[in-house]
Amino acid sequence: MILFIDISILLFIIGFMVNKTLNNDYKTEYLKFTSLITSLIITNIININFLKYYIVQLTSNFFQINKSQIDNEFFYMLSFLVQFSVIYFLIMLSIRYIKDTLLSQYSKNRFGSYYSIHKIVMIIFSFIRSVAILSILVFILESFPFDIKESENKIKISKTYSLISRLSNFIIK
Repeated sequence: MILFIDISILLFIIGFMVNKTLNNDYKTEYLKFTSLITSLIITNIININFLKYYIVQLTSNFFQINKSQIDNEFFYMLSFLVQFSVIYFLIMLSIRYIKDTLLSQYSKNRFGSYYSIHKIVMIIFSFIRSVAILSILVFILESFPFDIKESENKIKISKTYSLISRLSNFIIK
């Protein structure tokens, strides 16, 4: 099982890198990388918790339970995903608008001599993006309430998973 988890994580990273390198142009990859990193930074800086409090309040009123009985990590994950998605979408739109309006004056052949450099940078950016996306997925997985702690302990034996888990705890506060 541990070997399967490690292989799955590594295959995701390698598959993501190869797919993005072969199927995207460098401008699109730069745009997505910039949007992802900027939205992660802004989401961690702003850290708007009113959405979590609103969801917890709504859930406690709807099910008529005490707020202390509700798992806060799960609702923090939901609020993080909503905030991250909105910020990522807004940054992606604004950068795409800037790219289309301001950078349209550069011809496509201008960067043709730097093709290999752009491919290497695309590989690095897609690697960083795949690790960031995997960290978000691990954060989502760890935010779900586990009834059985034994399966959670078995998963954390995997070195690759524990590394991604620590990285997700560092990235997403």
